[in-house]
Amino acid sequence: MPPWQRLNRWLQEVPVEDPLDRRNAPMLQVVLAVPGVLVPAMLALELAEAPGFGAGQAISLALTAFLWSCFWLLRRGRFRLAASLAVVASLVMMGLNYQSYGLKSQLGLQVTHLLPLLFAGLLLGRRAIWRTLAAIGVILVLGAWVDLAGAGDAVAERREVAANLLSAGLGFMVVAAILDRLVSASRRAIRRSEELDLLCDQLEREIEEKERSQAQLLQSQKIEVLGRIAGGIAHDFNNLLGIILGHAGRAGTARDPRDATRSLEGIRHAARRGALMVRRLLGLGRSTQRQVEVFDAAASIRETLDLLRPLFDARVRIELSLPDQPLPVRLDREEFELALLNIASNARDAMPEGGCFRLSAARRGDTVAIGLADTGTGMTAAVVARLFEPFYTTKPENRGTGIGMAVVHRLISEAGGRIEVDSAPGRGTTLTLLLPCPAARTGAKAKAPPHRAVSPPRVLLVDDDGPLRTLLADGLSDSGLDVDGVGTAIDALRQARSGHRYDAIVADYELPDGDGASLLHRLRSLQPDARQVLISGRSDLTELAAPPVAILHKPFAPERLADLLLDDGEARSS
Repeated sequence: MPPWQRLNRWLQEVPVEDPLDRRNAPMLQVVLAVPGVLVPAMLALELAEAPGFGAGQAISLALTAFLWSCFWLLRRGRFRLAASLAVVASLVMMGLNYQSYGLKSQLGLQVTHLLPLLFAGLLLGRRAIWRTLAAIGVILVLGAWVDLAGAGDAVAERREVAANLLSAGLGFMVVAAILDRLVSASRRAIRRSEELDLLCDQLEREIEEKERSQAQLLQSQKIEVLGRIAGGIAHDFNNLLGIILGHAGRAGTARDPRDATRSLEGIRHAARRGALMVRRLLGLGRSTQRQVEVFDAAASIRETLDLLRPLFDARVRIELSLPDQPLPVRLDREEFELALLNIASNARDAMPEGGCFRLSAARRGDTVAIGLADTGTGMTAAVVARLFEPFYTTKPENRGTGIGMAVVHRLISEAGGRIEVDSAPGRGTTLTLLLPCPAARTGAKAKAPPHRAVSPPRVLLVDDDGPLRTLLADGLSDSGLDVDGVGTAIDALRQARSGHRYDAIVADYELPDGDGASLLHRLRSLQPDARQVLISGRSDLTELAAPPVAILHKPFAPERLADLLLDDGEARSS
């Protein structure tokens, strides 16, 4: 801390209770200390030039002692006593001058004679102003008496003395009146400021208390919401597990290869639904890494149809109305498919006795309009008004989480679009997703054929899950890659130091003897030319791994990893 700041803090550390006196204490200390230093300094210079101690030197020493005595009283908390003594001392010195030289000789110095009046008002208040003015009046009369004594019997000189007394007295009275009003206003303002400070402190305490209460309320709400989510998600995942087990059993007993193929396709679809369900949970808190791209909405709807059909039973008819030309939109494709599944799931629950679910898409100027309509029970205006609120649901307990439509609304809004809702009890619901056409190239982005080296690219795969490591290794091998699989970071380092040159290194984040991000950082010096991919189900990988590491979020198909490794372009997060 600079010296002047330490000095300022020291001057403010005065044991004075009154807030106004505490504000004025630093100024009064400076006023007392400055002459308390200058007077003895001037006395020392005077004695150095002309040694000898007389009455003037004695007065200087007495004045110095008096000033520092007032300073000592002030530091002990006796502010008003120190200020009163300082004003009285200045009045005494002023009276001695008037007695010695008279009123007329002091007229040119009356500006300096205002200081006792000013200090009295600023430091002691309004009453001190008028008391000091009365003392100044006595001093003026004393000076006029001295002038009259020297004037003799001359009438003109007596009139001059009277005029000087009247003008000086009026001047001091005007200054006192003005000072009285200023001090009154300033003290009211200071008092009001102190009251406001107290109110602000009280308000801050109340806000802190309300924040604590709100935090407790939010915590209880989170616990309640977690219970509701757990019930809804458990119901959905039990359905998915039932589908997977059923298809797996049929595939094991099927005699016709086509039946086995259909069962495997059903398992694949159920796994995709489970992955999208997890993304739905993470997507509500925006904790997943998005892959925004331009794609054909019509083509995406056709591909999602395979996921939509198992949602409905045989009594629900699905109709499609899609154009032949592409409908480009720009957003995360998987989140778009998730939005379609969320809306279709609500449509299924709204048609327990069967009906029709219709998907349509068309170009409206610079907008792509995607319609999803059902012939279900419909919604009231009150339900429509709260349709996109998080955790709001009209479904029975343990049947819905209330986050699906909130995720849909966030996705469409952040893509620059909007959602139109047309619904009424008894006549179904129509949701229209309006998405802006991207300004960039409107066609689907063509993917360049992967460049393959003369010899198969060699990949080091690090994953502690044996079955998953085997599955990924088989998938990469089917894509023409040469794979070395290990389960620990130590084995990966040993393999990298063995002299093998790897074109790519794939590491899971969760390893029994470390984490994948640190492992890739260490392998970068051993295999500087190898592309690096970090895989995990965590959503904060972008904060854990820096470029040029590509990030791939679980779950994913082995062919997706193969496409990423065979792509000669720049590594990108998925």
